Amino acid sequence: MQTLKNYFRFLNNWDVSILRPTLSHRQPLQAPHNLNSPLKVNFIRFELSDPQAHSVHLAGDFNQWSGDSLSLARNKKGTWEVLVPLPPGKYHYLYIIDGQWTLDPKNSEIDYRGPQKTSVKIVP
Repeated sequence: MQTLKNYFRFLNNWDVSILRPTLSHRQPLQAPHNLNSPLKVNFIRFELSDPQAHSVHLAGDFNQWSGDSLSLARNKKGTWEVLVPLPPGKYHYLYIIDGQWTLDPKNSEIDYRGPQKTSVKIVP
């Protein structure tokens, strides 16, 4: 087996040891009922007004709650923003402002994700 690993690594710098069973903790989005119909995707703007913040990230259902994968950019007015392509559905999310997980102060739609209170965005 070691010879096979070395051979694949030599051929294309590919490590065969990465092929191992994994578990998925999240169910993927369901496919549309008609697979021939195009999937509708909307570009949803997430905005946060906090001119004093040094960094703002967005975490939610759409990025498996990864705290660093979606960074918001600060515009000239001090508002942080990002566009996220999302298919129709209900999404739970939180902002991470300078490392602190925070509800969206402009969104009164709140729900729980387990014990955690989250903001909710409905994409039509």
